[in-house]
Amino acid sequence: PEITDEAALKLYRGMLQVRLVDDRMMKLQRQGRLGFYMLSMGEEATHFGGAYALESGDWIFPSYREPGVFFWRGYSIKDYVNQLFGNIEDPVKGRQMPVHHSANWLNIVSISSPVGTQIPQATGMAMGARISKKPDCALVYFGEGTA
Repeated sequence: PEITDEAALKLYRGMLQVRLVDDRMMKLQRQGRLGFYMLSMGEEATHFGGAYALESGDWIFPSYREPGVFFWRGYSIKDYVNQLFGNIEDPVKGRQMPVHHSANWLNIVSISSPVGTQIPQATGMAMGARISKKPDCALVYFGEGTA
């Protein structure tokens, strides 16, 4: 499909944002100021390529290394950092480990510790949409450890 210059620039800026956020958060983790963090370096295009193709009502089932899908959907850097620190402004109120982001208002399901759990979740959502005759789509990410 054709991509406008404006969309291409937005996608590029999103990928750059992920790279910069990753760099800063990893530095904080190495300093002992952040308990846990996982890089997504080199995988940024997969975040935006998948999320760009979706409609706003479609669902995303991420793994650890997809902060770009959150940012693309409107999850702010402030929400992202607050969740990592588990502070009072954490969108999930400290109910998840750091890096286990969740944004139900954006149709993004919570990240889980066991790898691969999001695959049957996404399949169930897609089957439910099909049975309900809804046009909703499920996008699932899983890392090399799952494959």
